[in-house]
Amino acid sequence: MKTYASINKLIVKTLSPILPTALLKYSGKDNLYATFRVSSRKKRLLASGDNYGISCYGFIDVFSKSNPSIENSVLGKIDEALSNAGFTVLNITDAEYVYDKGEYHAEITFRYLYER
Repeated sequence: MKTYASINKLIVKTLSPILPTALLKYSGKDNLYATFRVSSRKKRLLASGDNYGISCYGFIDVFSKSNPSIENSVLGKIDEALSNAGFTVLNITDAEYVYDKGEYHAEITFRYLYER
């Protein structure tokens, strides 16, 4: 019963129509982009003890030169895309301005059930 499941391609596929997305580090030049990481994976068990899936938890960091949390923002589009792809969005932080980077940052926490 494995515990490891990779959902990296699914995250990139889900977010790529909205903004460039990379695992851990973005190396492009866009003013709007996201990085992500899957922080943990936990077996989901039936009462019988059989493994029926793996809950994957992670973070998506959104960076932008303009505030991504205003009305009709990119955060709303990401939230909708993740939900449509089967993710559960657990939390979206309000954007903060990072002075040394000269851009805004917001974080989305998610869960995805990778079914066997």
